[in-house]
Amino acid sequence: MAKSMTKAKVADYLAGKLELPKKTVTMFLEELAQLAY
Repeated sequence: MAKSMTKAKVADYLAGKLELPKKTVTMFLEELAQLAY
């Protein structure tokens, strides 16, 4: 089983893939996590 990515690694990956600033992606992930809980 593959090792889980950290939040920072996920943000880095998505920022590069979507060509968005890392700060924007991090804010999105925080909001998504709040919705989930």
